[in-house]
Order: sequence, then C-alpha cells, then structure tokens
Amino acid sequence: MLKLVACLSGAAAVVGTAVVVHRPMPTPASAVVAHHARPTTRAIEVRREHDRVLREIEVHRSARAVQATPPPDRVGSLDPDYVRQAIHEILPLIRECYENALVARPTMAGTLLVHMTITAEPGVGGVVADSHIVDDKSSLDDAETRECVLESMYAARFPAPLGGGDVEVDYPFTLRPADDTK
Repeated sequence: MLKLVACLSGAAAVVGTAVVVHRPMPTPASAVVAHHARPTTRAIEVRREHDRVLREIEVHRSARAVQATPPPDRVGSLDPDYVRQAIHEILPLIRECYENALVARPTMAGTLLVHMTITAEPGVGGVVADSHIVDDKSSLDDAETRECVLESMYAARFPAPLGGGDVEVDYPFTLRPADDTK
C-alpha cells in the first residue's frame, strides 16, 4: 500500500505537493448553498470521462478473460511518483473544495486520509475505481468538503499498474487557512 502526502495550506502558490490557499472573498449564504446544491459542469464532465475510462477498462479485462483467466484479485504496483503526479494535477479541484468551505467556516482546518483503489488496464490507463475517507485518521468533519474531495479523486488519471490489477493507495491531505501557523 502506498502512503503519500499532499498538504493543502494557506498561501498563493503550489510548492512541491503543498497547495496553499488564500481565503476567498465572502459570498452570501445563498451562493454557498447553491454551489453545493448541484454539481458543476466540470464535475459532470469529469464523472462522464471517468465512467467512460472505467467502461473501457472493463471491456479490455473481459476480452482478456475470454482468452485466459487471470489470477483472482491481482494486485499491481505503481511508482509513487506517478501517483504524486496524478494527485498534483487534481490539486486545483481539491483547493476549490476547501476554498468553498472556507466561505462558510473561515477557520476550518484538518486532515483527510483518502483511501482509493486505482484500477487500470495496459493501453487504457487507470482511474480511481473507489475512494473513501478513513475516518479514524481524518480530523476534518465537514461533510460537503469530504464529499467534494472524494469526487475530485475521480478526475485523477494514472498509468496502468505494473503487473496489471488494482492498486490500493492511502493519500493524506492537510487543509488549513493561510493564517493558521500550526
């Protein structure tokens, strides 16, 4: 199991895997409710592309299964740098989740440990097939932020794991406002 770190904190640039977040300008409460009430066009597009790749992986696996039955529950491996790079590419989505939450809760801070299963097929690539927050290792309790982070994980694209199969990854995120010096 890979254990990698991304840190979301408060400043204006991305440094390594640390994303820094400025507090957004306050908006009316009705705008916050509206934001969480319906998925954005970007979220819908991300989910459609994710589902398309997942279907393509299943088609390739089914075709290969007809030729030769693979061993059950194959576990592949991925270079941690590939995982970091894929997560780095979706950090703007996670930053947006946190910035939106700061509008309603300007001092909200905490950690989220995301457990994900990356499934892939050579020639197709990989996606997050499943993800969840590991509650006993996460301190951020805002349900909308947690859900937004989980949905953002589905935008990540990975190379196929070495040896095929699935890869289990735990990826921690630390979120805190810019003026939190902890």
